[in-house]
Amino acid sequence: MLSASTPSRPLVLLIDDDLSIRLLVSVALEQAGFQVEEAENGRWGVEKFEQVHPDVVLMDVMMPEMDGFAASAELRRRPGGAEVPILMMTGLDDHESI
Repeated sequence: MLSASTPSRPLVLLIDDDLSIRLLVSVALEQAGFQVEEAENGRWGVEKFEQVHPDVVLMDVMMPEMDGFAASAELRRRPGGAEVPILMMTGLDDHESI
């Protein structure tokens, strides 16, 4: 499903509290041909989701305000949220966190 705004370039909503990660990932995605919208925590990510209607969400797990798990659950409750793929990123490496 491509967003209605630009059919040829899928829109990724990147949600991460780390500015360095957002910059690195957004540059890589843009060079790969994606449009990127950013949010710096889960709560703002949910708000941005409703504004931009992304094709996919790429989200950190550990964030202030609302972590990635809570934000994912909230996105799934929003109109269209059940159909949008959500990919989680994390620096956590223990078995229980994965």
